[in-house]
Order: sequence, then structure tokens, then C-alpha cells
Amino acid sequence: MNRARHNCKKENTSYQARDPFKELLSLAGIDPSAEIMQEFLAVTGRRLWEEYSVFCQTQLNKSISDMSSLKINIPNGEKGISFSCDISYPIPEGIESIEFEITVPGLTAHYDEQTLHIDGIPTESGDFSLKAKIKHRNDMMDKHLEEVELPITIRKNRQEMWKNIPTKDNIPYFKPDSASSIKQTNVKTIIAASQRGRSHANEGKPRDDHFAISYDERSGWYILAVADGAGSAEFSRKGSSIACEETMRICNEKLADPTNALEQAMTKWANKDEQALKNDAHKEAYNLLAKAALQARNKIIEEARTNNNSTPEKYATTLLLTVCKQVKDHWLVASFWIGDGAIGLYSKEGNSIKLMGNPDSGAHAGETLFLTSNDVFKNAYDRIRVAVVNDFTAIFLMTDGITDPKFETEANLENVELWNKLWNELPKDRTDGTERKLLEWTGFYSEGNHDDRTIVILF
Repeated sequence: MNRARHNCKKENTSYQARDPFKELLSLAGIDPSAEIMQEFLAVTGRRLWEEYSVFCQTQLNKSISDMSSLKINIPNGEKGISFSCDISYPIPEGIESIEFEITVPGLTAHYDEQTLHIDGIPTESGDFSLKAKIKHRNDMMDKHLEEVELPITIRKNRQEMWKNIPTKDNIPYFKPDSASSIKQTNVKTIIAASQRGRSHANEGKPRDDHFAISYDERSGWYILAVADGAGSAEFSRKGSSIACEETMRICNEKLADPTNALEQAMTKWANKDEQALKNDAHKEAYNLLAKAALQARNKIIEEARTNNNSTPEKYATTLLLTVCKQVKDHWLVASFWIGDGAIGLYSKEGNSIKLMGNPDSGAHAGETLFLTSNDVFKNAYDRIRVAVVNDFTAIFLMTDGITDPKFETEANLENVELWNKLWNELPKDRTDGTERKLLEWTGFYSEGNHDDRTIVILF
């Protein structure tokens, strides 16, 4: 409990009291004995004191009424969130001192220049109060009287209001509510984490996101895949799983051959930067990545037909797919992108970000395209990106559960400062505990952003 006292008295005055009663009687020609005078003073003094007490109480009541009529409202606070407000609180005439007492743990109140200041970090939620205790200048008994009580409401922390109901394990296509993984190589490390969003956890619904990561020591190729199952699609959790696992399987199989066309085309381009060679690399990336995505789509269609006699739309999912390899002093990078989220080739030293594709926006906010969308492969060639760089800080693949709160708009995906900020937040100590730390990081709170969150980082 915090108390703040303010003295409103500006100056002290004193005077030598006279005997007005004796002077008054003398003017009337009356000269009573000392005994009668004492009795007279006692009787008269009591009566006058009673009248004066009524006068003081009237003044006090007026001050109370004046303070109550101020209609001061203190804004609501939130547990664990910094609170600060300045409220105009003029002191009515006749108040000699005022003391404020606040009952909210973690908050303090102080008063100066007709302003009440309240600040701090509330540590409890509930209904509390701010009490103003005043001393009126005519209060001869020198008592502090409680005059006004103002209510203060501290809401529960928004994070505490979310439930975390485990997904039932008897549903079709059950998957754990979270997953993480780490693969360390002699050059780079891959870490991945996927966390069910708060909106799903609050209702006990399953995680729809998925990821797959791979590194082949013999071929030297890294393969990264992330997919975001549509929340409105009943079996999208299976669709995202098929999209990641099937494309990774196909890419691993094709890239295991040291004479694979993609590696040959990209190596030629790395050795001689010509547009024609880049076009060849783009074509071979299409032949591998887009066709792997198409085979994953076909497998989703077959899954829907054979297991649920359902439609592919119930398995709707995005797909972000990247393969990369170091060849001598170059890194070869190729990506395929359907849906929202982001694939970013990030260089902290170069202060640069290269998006390896473009997010698909639907006709309405929150909409996007999916691997199972009609005609999505008509422009599959344009969904391919290739890059050759000397080195990079990290390659990111993220669902919109992360890009929405961290970048807010698609245009901000080009803002390298936001990528710098993201990089500085992330765990990157390359130990076995890093994947756990990354999974914990995905639980960050962002108002209005409660979707599943999945991130894969090669660094």
C-alpha cells in the first residue's frame, strides 16, 4: 500500500488572544466576580464551540462535495504491464493537507501542482481503490478524514486469459502440439520449431503447421520445408505434413546424385555470372522444386480420396521449400514458394535481405493461396527463385504466424532493419538446447496474432 501526503497550507499566522467577553461586559457597565465570569465563559464557550463545530462540519461537507463532483476516472491497468497516468486533481478551498493511499500492489501515487501521478507495474489483478484523506483548515481536532475513494481496476494479464487445452490423441491425423529439431554440420546448423497457436490451444484444436529439415553429408545439400495448414480446412494438418515430407523425400533422392542437373547448372552460373546461365539454373530449379511440389499435391489428392473419400480442399496447405549447398567459395540457393509467410536470405554483415519469392495474398485480408488451390501451378515457374552468394548469415523459412507479428505488412518483409531485430531476438548458440530455446521463443505474445508459428533457420 502506497501513501503520498501533500500539505496545502501556504503560511502560518498567530496572534495574542484577548479576552473579548470581559471587554464586552465592561462596555455594558458590568463587572462580574471572577467566579461568575468563569461560569459565564464556560456556558457561553460551550454554546459558541457547538456553533463553530457546525460551521466547520459545513465547510468540511462542502469540500467533500467539491472533491466528489470532480468525477475523476482512473484508467484500467493490466497485471504485469507498465502503468502511468497523470490526472488533474484540483484541491478545493479550505483543504490544508491531503494524503493519497493506493491499494494496488506495485503502483505508487504522488501529488504535486494540482496533479495526481500514478505509476508502476501492477503485480496483481482485481478491483482496488485510491483513497484521498484530507485535513480541513477548520478541523481543530487535527484529524484526517477519508473523503473520497476512487476505484481502480487491474485486468488479468492477457496471456493468462488464454487456455492451453491439449489436443485429443484419438483424432484423425493426430500430431503433437509442438515440435522442434536441430541438425548440426561442420559448416552450418539447422534449427526448427513449430508451436500450436493460442487460438487453437484455447479450444483444444490441433497444430496445422509442419516442417521438415534434412542434410545429406554425402551430397552436401541442405533441404528445408515449412507448411501452414489452412485453419478452415478440416485435415490441413495432414496436408502440411505431406507437403513437407514428400518434397523433402523427392529432393533428397534427386540431389543425392552428384551429377544432378540443378547442381551442375547453378555451379556454371556461379563460375560465370551470365543471364543465360542464370536462366538455366532457374529452369533446373523449376524441374526439381516445382515438380516435387506437384507430386506432393498429387499425394494429398490421393490421401483425400483413399482415406476419407474427401476433397483436397480439406487438406489445404501452403508450402515454402528451399535447397542449398556450398560449392567451393559459393553457396547455391533455390526456393519454391506457395502461400503466405516468408523465405528470406539474410546477411547481417551485408545489411541485406533477399526474399526468395513473393507471398500470395487472397481477395480478402488473411486469405492466401494453397498447394491444393485450382490452377496454382499455372505460374509455377514464377514461384522459383535462385541465388548464388559467397556466404549468408541465415536462411529463414517462416509461416505467417511469425511474419504477421514481426513484420505486420508484406512491404515490411523488405525492411532489413526488421530482419536485424528478428535476428537479434533469436537463440543461436548452436547447442543441443537451442531448439528448446527457439520453441520457447515462438511463444512470444503479440496482441491479435495467435496463429500457429513455425520457423526454420539455417545459420
